[in-house]
Amino acid sequence: KQWYQRRVRVMKENKVETLARQIFLDAGDQIQTHRKTELRMDGGFHLMDRVDITKDPAKEDAQLRRKLKQNKTEAKGKLQSLQSAFDAKQFRKELLEDDIFDDDISEGEKE
Repeated sequence: KQWYQRRVRVMKENKVETLARQIFLDAGDQIQTHRKTELRMDGGFHLMDRVDITKDPAKEDAQLRRKLKQNKTEAKGKLQSLQSAFDAKQFRKELLEDDIFDDDISEGEKE
């Protein structure tokens, strides 16, 4: 009889533990879904409520204005460098394709 009572108690504890785990996971899933939906719906726009878009901080802050100008100059230089590298690579590719094409034509002419 004691063995049976212990067995029933263990089974009940296991069921309670399993049920508690399932409830915990379900609640976590619901909270996560709610947060994702909230983020999609809100999109962080509430952060913009306190921002005055008519004021440009760079107009009032000379250091910020210099930094922005420096960043703009650096960005232009990097973009030009990237464009030059791409142009050179494209030019080399076209030369190789032309050489291969010329070789195919000259081989055909030899025959």
